[in-house]
Amino acid sequence: DSDRQRRGEISEMSEEQGAEGATPPENVLLTTASADGFITGQGRAVRAILFTKKEETPGLWLRLAEALQETVCFGEVRKEETALLERFSFAEDVLPKIVAITGGTNTHSLTYEGPVDFDLIRDFLSEVSKGASETIQLRREVEKLRSDLDHARTEAAHLKIGQVGAAEAVRKSKDAELEEVRDRVLEAERKLAEETGPLQERVAALEAENARLSTQVEALEEVQKASVVLLQERNADAFFSSRTRPLKAVLFTAKPETPPLWQQLASNTSASTAFGVVLHVEEPLLKRFDLSAEDLPRICIFAEGKPDPVVYDGPVNIESLQGFLRDMLEGGEASVGLRKQMHAAMREVEGLVGDVDRTQGEAEAAIKDADAAMQIAEKQKQDAVLALQTQLSHVSTRLGTFVSQLKASPSSP
Repeated sequence: DSDRQRRGEISEMSEEQGAEGATPPENVLLTTASADGFITGQGRAVRAILFTKKEETPGLWLRLAEALQETVCFGEVRKEETALLERFSFAEDVLPKIVAITGGTNTHSLTYEGPVDFDLIRDFLSEVSKGASETIQLRREVEKLRSDLDHARTEAAHLKIGQVGAAEAVRKSKDAELEEVRDRVLEAERKLAEETGPLQERVAALEAENARLSTQVEALEEVQKASVVLLQERNADAFFSSRTRPLKAVLFTAKPETPPLWQQLASNTSASTAFGVVLHVEEPLLKRFDLSAEDLPRICIFAEGKPDPVVYDGPVNIESLQGFLRDMLEGGEASVGLRKQMHAAMREVEGLVGDVDRTQGEAEAAIKDADAAMQIAEKQKQDAVLALQTQLSHVSTRLGTFVSQLKASPSSP
């Protein structure tokens, strides 16, 4: 009676919940010729088949197909396909039936036994798609065993009204059956627990993978939207794996913010180059590129298909950086090599100019020192002449006095 009631409930889901017109693309109308490809197909992990007497697809089945189209393929077998009905051991009078099929070459089928309810059928198919078909089968076995246990207990109670000896014999027999049933129940529950543990671990692993993929998607969206990406561990892989632009320019800096020059360069060349900034506090990323805070600032250009970056060693201005990026994009390694040689020559010229400036400064300082020494010597000379003149004046004065004295004294006889 309950089976006929379930079939009646399934049959009621056509006109009031059905869709008008032909079978929609997400629900495949199966025939004997096309069934094998659908049943063993690998497009999705689960294939759900509705066996029905109706000439049109029930609306509830279409709603389920729409809700679970990412994980479940939906098919439909109508009563005219007698070979398919026999294949699944269904007679026309037991329709409708719902069967979930998993596996590829070695398939496994599971028949839905519950009431016609959108949420219950959806949950049933979702559990099967998550690999819980064996768990569902074990639960059914446990429920059947418990039902057998209750039935055995009822029969044991009825037998108590018979003769004492016969009742005792029957009781012992039933007790043995009950014990066997208990053992079977315990074994089934043990298997259920063993199956549930790995499934829970698998669900946890899938949730972790989903979280990782969500983070990766967010990082990719950030890389696509930002003109200059502030690189961290969470989005670095997404930045370097992106193939939207052939070049990637990364500034490793000790400054707390992105320099305006880098923002302007990104604005000028965003069509061909993706720009990133790594701050000095991102130690894992610095270590990844064999850098430390003492090596900053450092500009590295990554070309698509090249494992190692090119270190920019030229002048830090818009014109030189744009020219370097243009050479990498258009001229390849040869142009980059020539530009690096030019940068080296410019640095050598700057070094020579510095040497000349330093030598000229030293010469000017030596001249100043010589002038100062000459001034000191001239002053010393003038002081010596003045001292000699003073001494000569004193000598002249004393000599005059002596001569005067000689003239004033009487002449000798």
